Amino acid sequence: MAPRLSTFLVVSALLAPALLAQEDGKSELQKNLEETKVTFQFLSTPAGDALEFLAQRGEVSLLPQGNPDLSTAVTFSAREMPLARAFRWVTYLAGLDYVVEEHAVVVAGKDTLAARRTELRVFDVRDLVQSVPDYPGPDLSLLSPEGIGDSLAAEEQPSDWLSAEMLVELVQVTIAPETWYEPNSIDFQRGVLFVRHTPEVLEKVGSLIDEIRGRSSRQIAVEAYLLLVTPEAWDALFADPETASARAILGADTVGEAMARAARGDGVEVLETLRTTGASGQRVHALSTQERGYVQGLDVQVAQGAAAADTLVGVVQTGSVLDVRPVASADGSEISLRLRIQIAREATPGVATYGPDDPRPEGVAPVRYELPETDGLEVKTSARVPNGGAYATTFAGGAWEATRERRAVLLVHPYVLDSSEGK
Repeated sequence: MAPRLSTFLVVSALLAPALLAQEDGKSELQKNLEETKVTFQFLSTPAGDALEFLAQRGEVSLLPQGNPDLSTAVTFSAREMPLARAFRWVTYLAGLDYVVEEHAVVVAGKDTLAARRTELRVFDVRDLVQSVPDYPGPDLSLLSPEGIGDSLAAEEQPSDWLSAEMLVELVQVTIAPETWYEPNSIDFQRGVLFVRHTPEVLEKVGSLIDEIRGRSSRQIAVEAYLLLVTPEAWDALFADPETASARAILGADTVGEAMARAARGDGVEVLETLRTTGASGQRVHALSTQERGYVQGLDVQVAQGAAAADTLVGVVQTGSVLDVRPVASADGSEISLRLRIQIAREATPGVATYGPDDPRPEGVAPVRYELPETDGLEVKTSARVPNGGAYATTFAGGAWEATRERRAVLLVHPYVLDSSEGK
């Protein structure tokens, strides 16, 4: 699926409750016109007779206004067409227009209804259509060991966000889709949406924009804790008391209890804490790294019977990265997570020494050098967590292999930030 269409469908799905609420705001007469189906065939029929026929079929009152010309002949046929669409076609073919009032269908010339009903309203949507890039976390396994201080910053990447064209299309498709013709219009210029339509439609456009703004502006914080947990602490925090099986979805109280146990040294050790914040749907990361220089050998140069040696300095880089894309549900009660946790820790370094009996260039003193190794681990997963709750999973490998004494646990705690107070 193309990115533009995919984003449009995602936005439409997120806004479905709001759009349904707008549908519920229709009058009973409007709903009746949309639900009633009619079959007809007009052959050079005067517009007044055709409209009267449709009004009788829908059991609605027809009210001409402004002395419209109802003598124009129309030729049109349809089978099982919604009555609202039939009115639209007949008035269009006759050069007229109509509007549904509370108790009647009002028919008039286009200029008459346009002058009476349309307004121009301006909506500032610069905050909705600005680009919100993704910031994916780096891959620790690809960090260069050649020099100290290599850049670890991940390049920002463009993301599929709501463009001006998508916003205009979303309005036209979801709000009065059959009415976007003269004198009604919608235009986007320099971050501002200029909409000319009826007051009722303008109110719906404003409500839709407010709905999009309320959801796209949500900021989500994600905290990740890498823990070593004893069996007793595991049972108390992460095991189901009835089945003894591991629980993946937990409440916020679990995070507080785990941190309290860590503070008093009661079966929980915190290896790493990572925290990041981003907009709902934005990919962001947190990175914690360390670098250590070491002697990895000698670069011996021999010339004209003399020898010289330069010390070769290497770098071992370790750390942790949290790479996550959080998405809040429509009502903000749940958060979907796509996350990657990567850990790189230095293992016990290998050590070698040029000793007195080792072959080495004349004049080169014994030197101690290292052969460091790192243990790396990566966890990729997806989860749907209650807002303010937690997600837990075990991980193992290398230095974190599970033992009888402890288990390694990844504990993730996402929550929507309050726009006024924060957390």
